[in-house]
Amino acid sequence: MIKRLSALIGLWKGNGVANFPTIEKTEYIEELEFKFIGDDESIMFEQKTWFKIDGNKGAPLHCESGYIIAYPDDTFELFNAQNSKRVEVMKSTFVQINESKLQLTFESKYFGNDERMVKTARKFTVEENSLHFEMKMATQKTPEFQKHLESVLKRSL
Repeated sequence: MIKRLSALIGLWKGNGVANFPTIEKTEYIEELEFKFIGDDESIMFEQKTWFKIDGNKGAPLHCESGYIIAYPDDTFELFNAQNSKRVEVMKSTFVQINESKLQLTFESKYFGNDERMVKTARKFTVEENSLHFEMKMATQKTPEFQKHLESVLKRSL
């Protein structure tokens, strides 16, 4: 089952933008790595971002790591822990896999250590050596579900 997501595997690098009503719009540099771990029905991932200053990495901005787990009913869950102390469990709500494109969307199922959060969604779209990532969220203070992060990454060879 997990092998169906093999298009994610690799190290991806690129740029993104964070924007939300409660923060100042921020450009960042991102590295996102996915890798299989043995014969388990799981993929390990690590996502790191840095402030983008004059096109270069500045101070660290955000870091998280976790797993994508495959289930026999053809669904996936994403588990992550973040340097902000938040933990999340997300369930796949849409999976499209064909020869040229993988699109995987997760929606929040559980939050820990962050009472501000109401809902999140993450969408990963892979076409050849390009990965587009988008995150939407709603919080107690900003209940409208809206885009927070967007990045375009290239597979690092």
